[in-house]
Amino acid sequence: MQKTASEHEACQQLNEDYQTETYAQDVFWQLLESTCGYRKPKFYSFNDSFASAAQINRTRTLRAKRMALGGIVDPLEEEERETKEGQSAVILDIAKFEQKLALNKSSVAGGLDWMGSEEAKLMGKLPPDLTGEEVIHCFETLRMPRMNIVKLDLENFQRLQELDVSGNNLGRIDGIPWSLQILNAYDCQIDEVGNLPEGLLHLGLGYNQQHSNQQIDAIVSMCPDLVSLDISYNALCDFEVALTSLKSLKKLKHLYLAGNPLALAPNYRLWVLKSLEGLEVFDDIAINPNKIEDVPAGVQLTSEIKIKVSLDSIDGIRKPPSVEEGEGNEESRGNVTYQYYAQFTTPASPEQQSTSKVDWASAMKTEWQDQQVVMPGTALRDGLLFSGADVTIYEEMITLPPPSEGDDEEEAPAEDAEAESSPQPIVQVSEVGKVHMDLEFMLDPKTTDNGNLAVFDERAFLVLAEAFMPAESEAEPQEAVVDKKKGKGKGKGKASEEEDEAPAQPASVRFVFSINAVDPASGVDDQEEQAETSTKGKKGKKR
Repeated sequence: MQKTASEHEACQQLNEDYQTETYAQDVFWQLLESTCGYRKPKFYSFNDSFASAAQINRTRTLRAKRMALGGIVDPLEEEERETKEGQSAVILDIAKFEQKLALNKSSVAGGLDWMGSEEAKLMGKLPPDLTGEEVIHCFETLRMPRMNIVKLDLENFQRLQELDVSGNNLGRIDGIPWSLQILNAYDCQIDEVGNLPEGLLHLGLGYNQQHSNQQIDAIVSMCPDLVSLDISYNALCDFEVALTSLKSLKKLKHLYLAGNPLALAPNYRLWVLKSLEGLEVFDDIAINPNKIEDVPAGVQLTSEIKIKVSLDSIDGIRKPPSVEEGEGNEESRGNVTYQYYAQFTTPASPEQQSTSKVDWASAMKTEWQDQQVVMPGTALRDGLLFSGADVTIYEEMITLPPPSEGDDEEEAPAEDAEAESSPQPIVQVSEVGKVHMDLEFMLDPKTTDNGNLAVFDERAFLVLAEAFMPAESEAEPQEAVVDKKKGKGKGKGKASEEEDEAPAQPASVRFVFSINAVDPASGVDDQEEQAETSTKGKKGKKR
């Protein structure tokens, strides 16, 4: 359903209103008026010390009912029954509400998804003289995301069961009713959990700033009946302590820890499944009861992370001019040499690393590698999530000026004088190309610890600087092509193939970044041995 122009104006006005910090109840009444046209009542309850026009009207209505009923039924009890029926008609059903959200029904401010729905029509039929307390009791579900709310003051919503306040700068969870069963507070800058209802069944605190395992202990002690807990993408680092705390949640079925630094611990998924046997979904992956996922024998629970980084080779760089021109021109020019090296940064070492310098070749072996053991931390997690790895290749051209013509006739000076008068080499460094590699996939539990390895082992292709772009090859004359074909036909094809240059390979680097992975080299050797054994066996059968 498309929004009308007036609805768009209302949405824009609400967004402007929410630029200032406000409390949750103020936002609630603004949403109610904007989506349903129901204004905030003047009085919160009938306990106010002064009368109002609404109370006078209600007294007149009760008098009329008393006369119609003839005193058989107490009109106060009759009105209370009618009010409860009206409330039950407008109370939001969680399943229906979720279904409407899934269908992307329009909403003015994203909080009360009622525009054009049956609930909105029912809300409009409520008596205009209800108190604020009566209106509040009509709600079991509230969604107020990204409304610039700084404090929750919803204790009076005693019928509220589901609350979503994601995207607000709360900092702390407080001021929620004890009737609440579902609470979503994603991306709220929360670093401390205040008071939570004991009957809470689902708690969503992903993308916050929880960094202390004491907060997990607080959640477990306040909400022992949790069935679903999402604390993904926080700053929890101590895997062993967190696992011990979560064991107390005996009814837990759904758990989300992905994105925390502790999720990089070795055998992370297997240890969680072994410790929390009642789980049905872990990190958004359904658990197959028929599949055995257990920690390998002899493996100890630890938070230590093993990281390996290597840059094996630089390939496909175009020939430098000195090599292109050949060795016969050294008399007419200075002695020029070319060397190449790589500089790179990784999430494991944000400081720049450099390989050793190597002479030009079509495939230059750098063979740089580093291994380290670190503890989980937000720097490593954020590096994988946002920075990745960056590699830049440089060319160093060293020119040694040719000796002067009179050097042979002069006598050999003293060693110090010779050192001072010897020509100094000229060094010129140029950027050949660079490449960026995303490593965010290593935080995805579906591609790392679920039977796979967290490894980036690929040939990454460089984005070359303009000076190092390969020259477009000129088309050969048709006669030359015919001569080559004739030569191959006369048995000279082998020599021709040797003379022909191999096609130019794209410039690239072989880069490896792995976390808790088996050494790829050993795996390759094992595969080669198995292949060799199987080949020998096949040959034996043929004989």
